[in-house]
Amino acid sequence: MKLKSYLIMAACLTVALPHYLWAKPLRIMSLDMCADQYVLALVPHDQILGVSFRAKTGDSYYRDRAQDLRPIAPDLETVLALKPDIIVREWGGDFALIHQLKNHGVKIIQINMINDLAEAKNEMIRVGNALDQSQSSLRESQRFNKALADYKPWGQGRHLLYYTPSGFSTGAKSYVGKLIMTMGFKLVGGDKGYYDLSPEAFIQQRPDLYALGFFDDAYNMGRVEGRLLPIQQRIDKTPHFVLPRPSLSCQAWYNLYQLPQHL
Repeated sequence: MKLKSYLIMAACLTVALPHYLWAKPLRIMSLDMCADQYVLALVPHDQILGVSFRAKTGDSYYRDRAQDLRPIAPDLETVLALKPDIIVREWGGDFALIHQLKNHGVKIIQINMINDLAEAKNEMIRVGNALDQSQSSLRESQRFNKALADYKPWGQGRHLLYYTPSGFSTGAKSYVGKLIMTMGFKLVGGDKGYYDLSPEAFIQQRPDLYALGFFDDAYNMGRVEGRLLPIQQRIDKTPHFVLPRPSLSCQAWYNLYQLPQHL
């Protein structure tokens, strides 16, 4: 009878304990570089089964945290062999793979597209909660709130032209445009989204400054427009700064952390 009583008591205590004291830690995997950032930022290292092949590249903000993690090919056999509980993705893996993983009982967390920094913070919190990492997402949201409160816009309403090596610019309607407005600038593109800016149109503009996107990327700098001598000369003669690649490659809360604070 005593043994039976002890067993009943142990069972009751187990049920009463919070799930995080007895549940097995979730095993997490990410399928693309943008999903990598959420996993690397929020999930304990020993729960990360693998990341994408781009997690360690110069475009990846949290690349230093990925150095000893396994890169995973987004195919069914490789993924299932590691037995993940949750897959995080924004664009990695095709529809067929995602459908098959769901059929095998793997939970998929789909990262949503966001339009501004406020949405970016909320998406980070949502994904963190879905990963059972509410404490991590709370700490990160507090870090974000402090960084935003401490940021001093230095643009002073000056006119700025955003430009990429492939000849694209943007106005205020795009995510990058809103990042630039956070710095206190007015965009030459007005209320446009992303648009193609020909070399002729570029030369005709007279902004106070240039914000250069992907000019720190050797591959993108191979594009013709960004290498044209008249464009390079105009940029060299005008105040300008380069937005770091990790602040542009994915739209996410940590973009705030790399915004320039001065010229």
